[in-house]
Amino acid sequence: MNKHLIKRELIDKPLNEIKPYDRNPRKNDKAVEPLAQSIRANGFNAPIIIDENGVILAGHTRHKAAKRLGLKSAPCIVIYGLSENQKKAYRIADNKINELAKWDFSELDSELADIDWAALEAEAEDIDWGELADGDIAWPDMSWDMKALGFTEHEAAGMQMDAEVGAMLDRFEFTSPVREREQQREDEANAEPEDDDGPAEESVDTDSVIFTAKGKYQDFGEDFWKLAGELYARGIKTDMKWGKK
Repeated sequence: MNKHLIKRELIDKPLNEIKPYDRNPRKNDKAVEPLAQSIRANGFNAPIIIDENGVILAGHTRHKAAKRLGLKSAPCIVIYGLSENQKKAYRIADNKINELAKWDFSELDSELADIDWAALEAEAEDIDWGELADGDIAWPDMSWDMKALGFTEHEAAGMQMDAEVGAMLDRFEFTSPVREREQQREDEANAEPEDDDGPAEESVDTDSVIFTAKGKYQDFGEDFWKLAGELYARGIKTDMKWGKK
């Protein structure tokens, strides 16, 4: 069996010469706006992957985001030498493997707290887009907050806590059913099959964040209700509980 060399080339390619794969199984419309915001803020740092015919192997969302921004070109990595069989497998793997990664929420919260959004907006204005854009491009309106990183408004509100609220939160234990359900699904997928002991316990069908005070009512005074009000103002549904766990 003769071996063939797979070659790669980095180029800037006009958007009208980049061809979406017409059987792309990934639905990505909701990701286009956040990715466009990220590219606007940080530059086009992850090239679109295309084959020798200009057909996208990976990067359909990047292609749509570039069009959303009004760019005329996008950085691309051209891969030569893949068979049609390999191209199909690569497209699926590129999308599916990303789903296996999970967040370390404590590290994530720390990283998000360190971002200076005002500085990010100013830094975005200093990016030289070179030949990717036509001179002084008329950028669409962008939001300079965590929605630019792909977070929903509910998720963003839950993480944008000021110091006062953060101090109050330290006095409570809290759980997010959204995160717990995600962890439960992951644990179930990785668990060894067990004997059937009857119906599984049903989880609470709510997206509220559940707070349990680390102590009793008299230890908290007005903090409990103040925290509930602060969270409500940020659009976070809460279910507050008393007493030690």
